[in-house]
Amino acid sequence: MGTFDLHASTSRRIGLFGQLMPLVTEEILHITRQIVEGLAALHKEGICVGILTSDSILLPDGESNGSLIVRITQYAVSHVSKDGLDIHGGLPHSFSIAPEQLVNGSAPVETTFKTDVWALGIVLLEMATGVLLRDVWSLKQYMTILKCSMSRAEKGSLLAPVYKALRSASSNARDLLKVGEKLTEIIEKCLSLLPSHRPTLGEVLSCVREKRATESTYYESVECLSGRIASSACKDWVLREMAVEDAFFLWRLCGSSAEAILVKNNVITLRHPVLTNPSIVVEDLRMFGNDESRKFCVKSGVVTLPDKNVREKLMSVPSMDIFLQSFLATPESINNYDEDLSASRMRLISHLLNSRFYKLPELMSSVAPDIPPMRRADVWCALLDVRSSDEWNFFLYNTLAVHVSDRQLDVDIPRCHQYEELMTSPAAHYGLRRLLKAWLVSHPQYVYWQGCDSLAAPFLLLNFNRLPTALACLTAFIKKYLNNFFLKDNSAIIQGSNEPPPRGLPCSLQHVSYQELKKWHCPRISTEEFAWRVSDQLIVAIDIRPQIEFGRGCVLRSINYPNINDASLLNIAEPLRVAQRNQHPICIVGGKDVEMTRKFSADLVNMGIDGVCVLDGGFEAIRHDTSLIHVPH
Repeated sequence: MGTFDLHASTSRRIGLFGQLMPLVTEEILHITRQIVEGLAALHKEGICVGILTSDSILLPDGESNGSLIVRITQYAVSHVSKDGLDIHGGLPHSFSIAPEQLVNGSAPVETTFKTDVWALGIVLLEMATGVLLRDVWSLKQYMTILKCSMSRAEKGSLLAPVYKALRSASSNARDLLKVGEKLTEIIEKCLSLLPSHRPTLGEVLSCVREKRATESTYYESVECLSGRIASSACKDWVLREMAVEDAFFLWRLCGSSAEAILVKNNVITLRHPVLTNPSIVVEDLRMFGNDESRKFCVKSGVVTLPDKNVREKLMSVPSMDIFLQSFLATPESINNYDEDLSASRMRLISHLLNSRFYKLPELMSSVAPDIPPMRRADVWCALLDVRSSDEWNFFLYNTLAVHVSDRQLDVDIPRCHQYEELMTSPAAHYGLRRLLKAWLVSHPQYVYWQGCDSLAAPFLLLNFNRLPTALACLTAFIKKYLNNFFLKDNSAIIQGSNEPPPRGLPCSLQHVSYQELKKWHCPRISTEEFAWRVSDQLIVAIDIRPQIEFGRGCVLRSINYPNINDASLLNIAEPLRVAQRNQHPICIVGGKDVEMTRKFSADLVNMGIDGVCVLDGGFEAIRHDTSLIHVPH
């Protein structure tokens, strides 16, 4: 399992301290406090680490203030693999295995919050003594010592017998009396034989919490601050201020590949496909023979991914340029993403998202050309006006109960968006089923139609681990764009929103050369289609002829706008807005000056107005149609 560190280019493991000078008591307590805070945050989310050893804790080098900053790695392996059930051979046994985990022998070990506390005690013991257990015993020897120590517990703790055996086996083990009574007491409690006697992380944290710093440490002189900002170590402030997901996105954008690095370091062992073929394949692709070659071998450990490329790329650009690039970016440059522009746009859109309640127009303008992948989920929430209170509804519905749509879901979900790799996973199928059933249960007036799964899939992918948010977005989207569309009888809705055009109309469009067509920015509409749309009030006609000509005769319900050079469009802004909302064409009715019609229609298209078209032949083509023409009073 790899780890990506944002604060330093190199890291060292606590496990290496067995080969270096032992840590002093203050450093051990400082590291312990950070480990406990990390474990507490994980436990709060219901995640047991399971694999907590000295090798899984990193201490990045290069901190500006000289203090040690702890990084816990491999914390999700046990959680995502269901305590090793989904891993061939289960979770690897380590020196941090708790006594209660030895009961099942070779069976997969079950991790709990209390087993993490035991593992914490082993890590603290190794730091306090300056000796790694793996350097003294083999894993089999240690388990034998651990089993023998259970009958020799003192005060309900195994610290005394284990420490005694360690001092006998290694002359380099430091005396616990030298590390202080406080630390020894913490280790003793963490290594209690009974899980119920082990302290909670809150109790451990109260013992190691540092005293509040003096007031003077909260301030920094202007000279020191200026020097720190100007130093080369702070030029990568953009990267250091980012969330790890954003930094990893930029890291990959620079051309780095975690898979390639793991293969290069022999963490992942690949075999040629021809060597993994089975001997026999029967029925539904069930394979027999050559099973060992098809096993995916991964070595357990920590690999630090190099971040040299992304740091050098960001450090080569002045900080102000990174901040301004998103404001100065053109649509062409946005389509050709690079690392600097990506960092700048993510920073800008994050700012607008945080202030979306009073900067929504600016947000919509910024995301119109493109949305950085790491911001799409939050942007959808902003555009659909999803609030945190909307997400609470998900927990009110039973998404596991039997539903009348289960049979159709069984058919549709496995084939939904199979070109997307994540949608082929069982976790995606499970999440999509819960999402759709939550929407159906919360809207009993609706029924499941084929296609609902495709509508819900994008929101699931954007909020894969946040089903309540996905449900809120799906509900808001349907309410805004497909309201009442999924009723049992939605014929009235479909008929009202999708009026079918008449069939069999003759096409009287004038023949125009290809070179002439290239000069236009919008399509033409025939007089026949124009006539029935005017009759059914399914079109907005903008007459750009002079007012005198308009007064002599005009199209029914048309609007005169002779001043085509007025880009404000104040007199026709509301009709244009209504036409776009109803998805009706906006037809430009011109006079004999074709260039004027071409220019005005092009201006509307360039303004981003949808549905613009021009009447083929202009007003002269319908001048004598008495059903369309009237004389305004």
